[in-house]
Amino acid sequence: MKYSLHEIFSKIAERIDVIYLIDEAEDTYEMVKDNDFFHSIFGDNGSYSEMLSVFLESTSDKIIAESPLYSRFLKGANRFTGIFSNHAKIHMRGEEVTVSLAKYPIDDTASVILISEIDKEEYKQSLHKDEQMDALKSAYLFSMNVDLVEDKCCSINMSEVENGPVSERAIKYSEWRKMIVDMFPPKDQELFKRISDPESLRKNLNYNYSRSVDCQMMNLEGKYIWVKLIFHRINTGNDNDFKFLYMVEDIDESHAILMENLSKYEECANKDALTGLMNRSKIEAEVKTSIGKCQSEKEPISLILFDIDNFKQVNDKYGHATGDKVLRSLSSLVREYMEMQCIKVGRWGGEEFLCACENTVLDEVIKIVENIKEKISSHQFDKVGNITCSFGITEVKADDTYDDAFDRVDTALYQAKNGGRNKVIIL
Repeated sequence: MKYSLHEIFSKIAERIDVIYLIDEAEDTYEMVKDNDFFHSIFGDNGSYSEMLSVFLESTSDKIIAESPLYSRFLKGANRFTGIFSNHAKIHMRGEEVTVSLAKYPIDDTASVILISEIDKEEYKQSLHKDEQMDALKSAYLFSMNVDLVEDKCCSINMSEVENGPVSERAIKYSEWRKMIVDMFPPKDQELFKRISDPESLRKNLNYNYSRSVDCQMMNLEGKYIWVKLIFHRINTGNDNDFKFLYMVEDIDESHAILMENLSKYEECANKDALTGLMNRSKIEAEVKTSIGKCQSEKEPISLILFDIDNFKQVNDKYGHATGDKVLRSLSSLVREYMEMQCIKVGRWGGEEFLCACENTVLDEVIKIVENIKEKISSHQFDKVGNITCSFGITEVKADDTYDDAFDRVDTALYQAKNGGRNKVIIL
């Protein structure tokens, strides 16, 4: 052996800048080795708790100061009996130094604090590594190593992911599945049982491929949040075993953003770009749904189809830009009134509009249509002035199909236009 144990420790001590011997029972420290900078602050001996206070006040680095381990070292080192080490940036007497701090217990009350100044680049790399690990911990709520052949599983500490060791405290995987299923809402419990089933995993989980599913799961606060369940088979080099990693990723925030974006895209897909009303496919689907619901519940429903009279003349005289403004203004006027009456309205195409009026008897529907017809004809549209609309109405019969009802209301609108326009025809 090249060096004896004494020589090894001597060489290590040479590389350490500052060594303090701590008597935690007496709340004292003594200098064993220091440099001019630390000697000017702490001297040869003093109160250990006061030393910690100086460190706490001197450490301004937010990431380190808020680190649970570092806080434990600074605020409660006299109650922490294990080995501790960390990096810190400290400011004292107008100087800034980056140091490596380590605390080693000697016996029940005595310990040593070792401080070595480190290169700032090394400190930045350490911070970056800590930030990466913090991001990993915050992203993954839970992780587990599973052996299907032996039917056992054990949790993995996320801080150990990089180095590899896992907890030896194992339970049966089959028992764990039964224990954890209640953490999922009822609607997702069958999904979890299906994707975590051993036979399903053996059949579908191959090397270098992962299976994942999004669902809700209860967190430690008893609140359901959105998570991603990830199953990844471990390549051990032995095809006869079957080991995999199970991880739970917190996607609650990203899922909320995704749902918000999807809702916007869905709205765009269902909305007429010019008028903001439901587009043709959406209003057709809504009308079909309304007809089916009202027929099954034996409630009245009427369809209303209307269009703008002589709209081609508006485009020809004032231009299509003005025509588009008229369509937008008319749509806003109609939507505001129809929504007050709980009537669904959409742009059928061009200057035509289709509406579904549920749970309203025909006489009331006629009054509503007469009112909106008058509102439109008395409204002053920019550049154009007054316009009128023609309306067709039909009450859906018990044995009507959608096509039956639509053909009838379409015929009613045709009769209103051929009968002089600005009229309401009921069929």
